[in-house]
Amino acid sequence: MSNGGYRFPRKVLDAPKVTDAERSAAGLAPSAFTPKLGPGAVFKIEDDDVVFPTARIAGSTRTSHSERWVIVVDRIEDSRNDKTKTISIVPCSASCRGAAASFEYDIPDPTSCGFSKEPIRALVHLLQPILKSELKGFQGQLSATALTGLQAVIALKFGLSQERDRSICLPPVAPSPAPNG
Repeated sequence: MSNGGYRFPRKVLDAPKVTDAERSAAGLAPSAFTPKLGPGAVFKIEDDDVVFPTARIAGSTRTSHSERWVIVVDRIEDSRNDKTKTISIVPCSASCRGAAASFEYDIPDPTSCGFSKEPIRALVHLLQPILKSELKGFQGQLSATALTGLQAVIALKFGLSQERDRSICLPPVAPSPAPNG
């Protein structure tokens, strides 16, 4: 036998497949998306699934769209793990004008990673979790250069770096105590 003579328990062989509808009800992405999840993956979601805190300010306005493009920023191990129902994303905008603010990132060559317009700006200051089930359509993958640039701005936002063009600087860690012996 090709399985080395091992007999699978009947319940494993007869286990029903989980449908995408069941995955969605559990907060998970469709099974076809799972292998694509990881840092730099570009997806569409419903615009209402993105929280814009400034929209809660009295008198503020926000243009609603039917969809919004987002970039996954979680590490691959967390992105593809079904125990984790949420995924961290950075929303994008095609309507930003002028120079990028300190926590925004202009995607270089956005059409190469699935975006249909230029320019596209990643709104790093709106980095937030969403349910994986809110992902509606895989669009493409950021280039390694674009992902590194986005990660540098995220590191800057969270105080892990002092400058955009520097590597991540983690705070000093106290040395481990010497082993007894």
